[in-house]
This record gives sequence, C-alpha cells and structure tokens, in this order.
Amino acid sequence: MSPKTSTPQSPALDRRTLLKRAGVAGAAAVWAVPTITSTGTAWAVGSPAPGGGDPGPVATGTVKGKVVDGATLRPIRGAAVTAGSASTTTAADGAYTLAGVVSGSATVTVQAAGYTTATAQVDVPADTTTTRDFALSSAGSFRAILSWGNVSDLDLYVSGPKPDGTRFTAAYNNTRPVPYVSLDVDSRNPGGTETTTITVDTLGGAFVPGEYRVWVNNYSGSPAYDVNGARLALFGPVAQLGTWEAASASGLATDRIWNVVAFTVAADGSVTSLDVRQQRRADAAGL
Repeated sequence: MSPKTSTPQSPALDRRTLLKRAGVAGAAAVWAVPTITSTGTAWAVGSPAPGGGDPGPVATGTVKGKVVDGATLRPIRGAAVTAGSASTTTAADGAYTLAGVVSGSATVTVQAAGYTTATAQVDVPADTTTTRDFALSSAGSFRAILSWGNVSDLDLYVSGPKPDGTRFTAAYNNTRPVPYVSLDVDSRNPGGTETTTITVDTLGGAFVPGEYRVWVNNYSGSPAYDVNGARLALFGPVAQLGTWEAASASGLATDRIWNVVAFTVAADGSVTSLDVRQQRRADAAGL
C-alpha cells in the first residue's frame, strides 16, 4: 500500500489579498466614511473599517448661541465661529449653530472684522446642544464685559489711575468718572450684561498708565455666585486677556464681592502684568 500523501493547506488569506480579490485597487486601501453622521458621531477618515481593533466612533455635540457687540449689545452678523474642524458664521441676528464639535472641553473661537478675537473653553457633552453666547470688544480699547444668568442684578466695578496720581472707580453710581472710562448701563435683569470700556485719554493721546482692578458685586444677593452664571471677559486693544467664571472662584459663594483680576497698563496700551485673583469675599477692601 502506497503511503498517504497530504494535500498542502492554503495559507490564511490576509486583508491585502482579500482586497485585491475583491477588486479594490491598492494593497493599502482603507475605509473612508463621512466625518460627521446624523447620529452625532464621527469615524476618522482614512482609518480601517470598524471591527478588529479599529478606532471607534468619536462622539460630538453642538454649540449654539449669539454674538453681540459688548458695548451696544447689537448682534454681529458674519462673525466666524470655529471649534476644531467645525465652523460656521453668525446670522443677521447674531445667532450661530456649530454642529459636529468633538465632545469634551472644546476651544470655541469667534472672529469678526473690527473686533478683538474671543475664545472660550466650552464643555460639550455628546449628542447634546450647549449654549454659549459671546460679547466682543472693538479693537483698540480695553473692555471688561460682565454677564450673568439667573440673578436679577450684578454690578461691575472697575478702578484705575488718574493722571494726577489718584484713583477713579467706575460703577452704577458713577458710570463715567473720567473721560477715558465709561460703564455702558446699569443692567438689572436676569441674563444681563454690563460693559466698562477704557480708552486712551483724549487729552494725553495715550492710555493712563497704572494698575486697573475689576470686581463684581452681587447686588441681589441671591442666587449666590456658585449658581448665578456670572462670567467676566477681559479684552485688551489687540487680544483677549482672559475669561473667568464666578463658580470656579475661591471663597464663600454667598459673599457679595467677587474680586476677579488686576492688570497693569503702559501708556502704549501694552499689559505689563496680569494678576488673576479669582476670589470671593465679603468686603471690597483694597479694591
């Protein structure tokens, strides 16, 4: 009896061979699917097909809101709003809807002609719409913009140097203490906004140098700073200096005074120091 002979087994077909047999051109062919789907998730374009250890979907959400002039509160049309690869522009009423934003902490940037670019870190949950409004500052001035949510009356305070070496304080009871500083309005409504603008001294033709300080008084008293949505955005002549949330400040939330920031300005408008204080306290001593 002749010995048995074994038939060689075909080696396992690898992915490259399968693709070739299927008529797919190129041994390194990959799946290419839309970045954004209607379900609010995204597959990375150029990654292999789902399964077998390939990357999973990237969750996304939506950010919407309005963009207005911080001094006049008029809507800004045509402002560019971006977050990562997602982008849109504002409508005539200043409204925007930015879809396909990767969930997590997103940097949202707003740009408009004649205004200083504004940025904000926005928490974007997956498959959820988050609202974030922006108030822009016209280029060439310092501007402190206070906004809030479910509280009827917060008051913005800004103090700073006078040419004679003394100091001014701009607030609801003295909206224009010097020619180069003005508070736009004493807002007493939920969801209000107050803006203080610092321009060059018209007499000297330059910024009055020295330290400027910004703080907020919770005139209503309730709700407290941890839940009233208070936010301060500070702009310089050419760049945004920062945005701060009262909820993240140290100190008792029930204290009336939120001491936010101090900044030192040179005559040419350059900022030589920025002291972020971010603390709540019961008195305004030293402000």
